[in-house]
Amino acid sequence: MPHSLEETLTRAGSRVTPQRRSIIALLAASSDHPTAEILHLRLRERGVPVSLATVYRTLRVLCQAGLVQEHDFGDGALRFEADRGDQHGHLVDLSQGGVFDFVDDRLTRLLGDIADHHGYGVVASRVSILARPLGSTTLTPLAPRLALLSGANA
Repeated sequence: MPHSLEETLTRAGSRVTPQRRSIIALLAASSDHPTAEILHLRLRERGVPVSLATVYRTLRVLCQAGLVQEHDFGDGALRFEADRGDQHGHLVDLSQGGVFDFVDDRLTRLLGDIADHHGYGVVASRVSILARPLGSTTLTPLAPRLALLSGANA
């Protein structure tokens, strides 16, 4: 049974403040996986008096409480999304920097089959596909960083 924001934060030892309510509401309404800086800017544009430090602290508390998920898609910025309780993957557009959620039953079955083959049952999974639009040959700001991470230039 899902708990309210108040119950979840209280159990985590945190207070429910207007700023925390605003941050979780904004994340719940966002589909673009914003960074803390983007969240801060959007909150300020809406007239919410909040510091960037408060946004960072609140995101940490919300992540620890299981209300928000933190993602690192390799672009040097942590991105956040409200935890909606569903299993979905992320398609990261390397040419434009967009992040799109997707659900694919075939992938879900495949992940289950892989886990089962090794004697495990899937509890949760995280799938991020880093991709470029078909036909695109443009190098992106992520390309050199990803090459280093993969050891391609080692």
